[in-house]
Amino acid sequence: MTFRDLIKNWPTVAEFAIDIGVKPSTGRAMWLRNSVAVAHWEAVIKAAKKRGVSVTMAQLAEMAVAGRFQKETRAA
Repeated sequence: MTFRDLIKNWPTVAEFAIDIGVKPSTGRAMWLRNSVAVAHWEAVIKAAKKRGVSVTMAQLAEMAVAGRFQKETRAA
């Protein structure tokens, strides 16, 4: 799973952003980067739970590591 896959559980990126307490433009940036800053992970977990989506800190960490690895591989 990627951050984009997770965000797809919301009807729109803007609704994801609002649910985690950031501006829609920030949510869009997260979508485009396929990354969510660690500072927002707790809010993501809580918002996902309200949507019936189960995600853990460990899963978010795995997504972050996988995303970095993909970016490094593309840059090489």
